[in-house]
This record gives sequence, C-alpha cells and structure tokens, in this order.
Amino acid sequence: MLRPEAARFESLRSLRASSQKYCARYRRNDARSSADFFYGRHKLHGGLVRASAEEDSYSLKYKIDLKDVNKVAGAVFFADTDRPKTYGHVLIDVLPKLWAYGEGRKTPPGTPLATTVVIGRTYAKMLQQLDVDVDSIVTIDRPTIVDEAYFPGIAFGRRDGAYPEAFEVFDRISRLKRESSVSRHKRIYISRRLVPGRTLVNEAAIEEIFSDLGFQIIHPQCLPIEDKIAIFAGAEFIAGPAGSALHNAVFSGPKTKILIIASSGWLHVIDMFINQQPGQLGYVIGDPLVPATGSRRRTSGEWSVDVDEVREAAHQHFRIGMHPASRFRTLADMAKRLWRAPGSGKSAAESS
Repeated sequence: MLRPEAARFESLRSLRASSQKYCARYRRNDARSSADFFYGRHKLHGGLVRASAEEDSYSLKYKIDLKDVNKVAGAVFFADTDRPKTYGHVLIDVLPKLWAYGEGRKTPPGTPLATTVVIGRTYAKMLQQLDVDVDSIVTIDRPTIVDEAYFPGIAFGRRDGAYPEAFEVFDRISRLKRESSVSRHKRIYISRRLVPGRTLVNEAAIEEIFSDLGFQIIHPQCLPIEDKIAIFAGAEFIAGPAGSALHNAVFSGPKTKILIIASSGWLHVIDMFINQQPGQLGYVIGDPLVPATGSRRRTSGEWSVDVDEVREAAHQHFRIGMHPASRFRTLADMAKRLWRAPGSGKSAAESS
C-alpha cells in the first residue's frame, strides 16, 4: 500500500493561491499566438490534438467541413477539455474554470459558455449551480468565430495542483445534494465492475471484502448527479478502484478517508490534490496482467490486485478491527518498483 505523506500536499492550496489569478480577454482582431492565451492548449480543446510542441501546431481529431463556420456575435466564456466525453475530465478540467464566471467575478453576467462538452442532464444541473444559462451555451462542434472570448486561468491542473477557487466551485455545485432523498451511508465502495475499460479482474472478490466490513457497494454511473453528490458528501470512508468516479471526493468532507485501489500501469496525482489532509488518502497498488510498454509505461488493460493486501489496507487505513503489522508500500518502495532500468528486469534503484 502506498500512503502519500500528506504534508507534502496539504500546503498546495495555500501555495498555489499565492499566484495571481487571471482571466484574459481577447477580441477577434487581436494578434496573439495560441501560446499567449492557451496554457497547454492541446489539453483544453476537445476537437484538437497537438501535432508539434516545437511549432505550437495542432491538428483536428476528426474530419469537419472547414467551410461550415459558426459565427457568434458578442463575447463567450471558453471552458473545455481534451476529453469532453469523460466525466472525470469535465469535472476536473472544465468546471473549475468557472471560478471566473458570472456576476461579481471576472466576466459580465449572461456571457454564454463555449465548450465542446455535450450538455446533458448531469452537466446542465451542475452548470446551473454556477449561474450558467444552459440554453445559451455555444457548442463548439465546428470552426467557431466570436467577437470576443474570455479565457480563464486554470484553477485545477490535473498534473500541477489546485487553487482554492476550484474547491469554491465544487462547494457551489455540492448544493445539489439538497435535492436528493437517497439513502446515505458512512462507508461506501465505489465499484467499476460495470464500467468498460481498465478492468479489475478480481473486483468481485474485492467488493466482497468491503461488503463484509459494512461498506455499501455503489455504482455511481447509475445515479443522478444530485444523489451521487449526496452519497459522497455523507460518507466517512470511501474505497474503490482509481478513476473518474473517485474524483467525486471533491464533494466529500476533509475528514473523509479515501482508499484507492490502483494499477501500477495507470497512476495519476489528481486524487492527491483532491484529498490533501494528513492521513486522508491511502493506496493499494495492483499490476496489469500484461505489463505496460513504451516510454509512458501506462496501460489501460486488465489488471489485478492482491486480495490480502486490500483486506489489510482496509483494516489499517480505516482502523477497522485488529490486523497484523503493516506491509504497506511506502512512496520510496513504490518508486523503486515503478522506475525500471531500461532493458533490465530490475528497478533503477536496484541496478545502481
């Protein structure tokens, strides 16, 4: 088990808050390169893929008619992601950008939101909590020309950290829990068993462990957003495989303890930025059935985790019952395990 030293992350909010926030405004005829107003633009637009970092050039993800142009009069507020079809990316990449949106903030009231995200019931409900008129949203599904555009500073960088403004946005969205009458549980296990991709092949056995410990098994993709938020807000202990669903911990309290079960072939730091309190976050690390290859060493393939390690982690992280001494993996142990020397079966640390 990997137990991040929370002290390394708990100061992120105050540290990041010291940087000046901005919301840049550009008019149609302003001469700017994309680098002037898009930090990592390839991460911020659902229709683009980066072609060259050196030349700051981009190509389209899908074929479109470049003659079919949408011209929008007036100003828009741009908030987007490179993964507009994935809930976790909309939650983390798009919604926190609305820290600058609306009356009393950086943009005039009523400015339309522009995005490639398709707005269904879930996103409509969330955006309404942020004072967005969902009927006026400009959907970027083709080349779009506007008279004026607002580009907000990034409040939550999924590899960089989070500003306090991001959590203020999540707090406003969390008001949706008042509309829910769903039963709430102190202990919840967030299952991925019905979700395609990155399959945890022995998840049924993992669910049984947590069910025996009094955890309610939750399939969040089957719930309306107000129930989903209410369930996370009411939980004291949350466990489950890494993924978008566990990012809903942004709606949980600072005393909520989180145990993430993750594949060594698919690790990210977002959950460390979400759960920053000392002792709040723990990990159990499993392995892909087919090892990751290539420079990124990531794989979305099937994976498994040691059932005994999960059981022990649950006892120790949540302090449920008595259990033998810990065999949890530390950050140093995890680094040794993941950092392999090229062409060697040993870790870089073992090879030195």
